[in-house]
Amino acid sequence: MRVPVAVENIRPDMPLWARQAAGIKCRAWVAHIASIRGRIIERRFLRPNVDFSRSNSVGSRGVYFYFWLEERKIYEVSAPISWRNTDRYFCRVENGQRIRMEKDEAEQWLKDH
Repeated sequence: MRVPVAVENIRPDMPLWARQAAGIKCRAWVAHIASIRGRIIERRFLRPNVDFSRSNSVGSRGVYFYFWLEERKIYEVSAPISWRNTDRYFCRVENGQRIRMEKDEAEQWLKDH
């Protein structure tokens, strides 16, 4: 089963079109975690479906990235919650529900599965 996750791409210092033109990475992303070994995390970044339908005129708010998460995989999510703060966490999908995890829980789950 696949579960969608939506992350707003909040970036106040530069409009979206300017970041894209300059090749600057954003703070909103989701990555599949292949392995965790201490401080080393092997990530594979997912490509989002981008929704501009709620965007303001400069693209600094209201641009949403949609990702599809699959069961039996661990993900790391970077979700900006304000112009200065970002919520970063690990999660997995179980029975169609997203389960939030701490890093050590994600590391143990990867070892067990």
